[in-house]
Amino acid sequence: MRQKTLALLTGILLLVLVPGTTASAEAFFKSWGISYYICEDMDLDNEDLKAMGLLLHFDAPLTTWKAFELVFRLEGQAGGYWNYGAGMETALIPALRANLLCADSFKPYLEGGIGPSFNELDIYEMGSNLNFTSFAGMGFSWLLKKAMGIETGVRLRHISNAGLDERNHGVTSAFFHFGFILYF
Repeated sequence: MRQKTLALLTGILLLVLVPGTTASAEAFFKSWGISYYICEDMDLDNEDLKAMGLLLHFDAPLTTWKAFELVFRLEGQAGGYWNYGAGMETALIPALRANLLCADSFKPYLEGGIGPSFNELDIYEMGSNLNFTSFAGMGFSWLLKKAMGIETGVRLRHISNAGLDERNHGVTSAFFHFGFILYF
């Protein structure tokens, strides 16, 4: 099982990293970053499931209106669970983010995304290892220098197998992340 997880994680990282290093992708993606995340379940009866890991992202501005900028974000997540269940998780999640344009260096945002994920959890609520991760959240990014900034945010994250298994309760978590951004 660990070999499958490692192979999937390697594949996800290659999908995220290789396009970001080509000239054509650099014209599309305008920033990248890495964040640390930690989350805790909100809906498991009498159980406590926690997770933490790293979130690698590439951002591409799509359009700008007067009050906000719409951004496509591609996220790769890799982390681990503990307490009620133990194991690794990986995900590749396309998302949209609306940056509110209220100041040059400070940008509050709203975001949402959904994508495939894989985990090694063997808990009743998940049903299978192949799942889908969806989230909605908000936070802010803060430009520190011309090409570097930080971001932090909170999300409501749900992981479910979307009916691929008859056990499909899923897990909903409060998710917090903090990290840095580099702009091309």
